[in-house]
Amino acid sequence: MTVPGGPPLLHVDADAFFASVELRDDPSLRGLPMAVADVVVMCASYPARLLGVRAGVPTRMALLDCPQLVTVRPRPQVYERVSRELFALLGEVAATVEPGSMEEAFLDVPGLAWSDAADLGTALRARVRDELGLPVSVGVGRTKLIAKLASRAAKPDGLRVVDPATEARLRPALRVDRLWGVGARTLDRLRPHDVTTVADLARYSPDELCAMVGTAMGRRLHAVVTGTDDATVRVPGPRRSVSAQRVPVPPARHAAELRRLAATVAERLTAEGLACRRLELADTRGARVGVVVLPEPTAAVDAIVAAALSLLPAPVDARGLRLTAARLSRRERGCRRL
Repeated sequence: MTVPGGPPLLHVDADAFFASVELRDDPSLRGLPMAVADVVVMCASYPARLLGVRAGVPTRMALLDCPQLVTVRPRPQVYERVSRELFALLGEVAATVEPGSMEEAFLDVPGLAWSDAADLGTALRARVRDELGLPVSVGVGRTKLIAKLASRAAKPDGLRVVDPATEARLRPALRVDRLWGVGARTLDRLRPHDVTTVADLARYSPDELCAMVGTAMGRRLHAVVTGTDDATVRVPGPRRSVSAQRVPVPPARHAAELRRLAATVAERLTAEGLACRRLELADTRGARVGVVVLPEPTAAVDAIVAAALSLLPAPVDARGLRLTAARLSRRERGCRRL
C-alpha cells in the first residue's frame, strides 16, 4: 500500500491523568495500586490496572476484586488547573493545538521534519515531566488517526513515530474496532460483511461502505482505506456550552452534588468570560432530566445554583448527574460573551 505524503503531526496524551496528578502530589502513593474514585473508579494507576482495576467500575466492586487498592477522592478543580498548565506548555511548542480532552491534544509544528520528530517528542515529554511532574506519551504520524494510535501504542510514558513508509505497511492491518470514532453500532453493521481490518474494508467501494454504515461513516472509512483521513490540526471554535458532571451518587446526595456542579459550571463560565441563559440537567448517559431558562445571561454562582436546584426533585437515577450551560436559541451562538 502507498500513502500520500505529508508532514508529521503529534498526539500528546497524559498517562492516567487524574491518577498521575495524585501520585505527583502525594509521592507516598507511588508504586501502590491506587485509583481516583468516588462511587465509581474514575482513573486507575498502571499498577492497579495490572490487577484488573478499570475506570467505570463501581468502587465497591473494584475493592472486592483488589482489596489492596488505595482510593483517592477526585479533585476536579486541581485537574482543571493542571490541564490548563499542560495546554499552556503545549502552546509554547506548537503553532496550533487541538484539544481532544482535558489531557490530550494534537499539535501542529510548522516546518517539523520527519528526521526531527523523535527528538521533539523526547524533548516535549521531558519538559512536561520536569515542569509539571507528569508522564505523557507522544505519538507522531501523518494523520490524526495514525498519531493517536501511535501514542496509544507508546503508553505508558513512551514515544512512537510512525513515518509514511511504516504507515504504508501497518495501515492495512489496522483493526477496525481500534479505529478512532468507530463504535459498537458501526461494528455491528460491518460484522455480517466479515470486516475486521482496513484491508477488509478495501474490498468494498465507497458506495458499498456507505450502504453498510451510512454516508458519513462510509466516507470516513473509505478515507482510512486510501490514507486520506484527517491530517489537519484545527483551532477549536467558539464554546457552545460549558458543562460539569459527577459520578453516580445516592439520591439523598443529589441536591448537594447539584450545588457543586452548579458552582463548577459558574466557575468555568467566568474563566472563559462567558454567560449563559439555559441550563440542562441530564444523567451521565445523556437522558435529559430537565431544562431551565434564566431571565438574563449570567455567570453568577448564586443564580446558577438556584436555577439548577429548581430542577430537583426529579427522577434522576444513580448513573450520575451532568449540568450543561448553553445557548438559549439559534441567535445566541453558544454561551454569550461577557
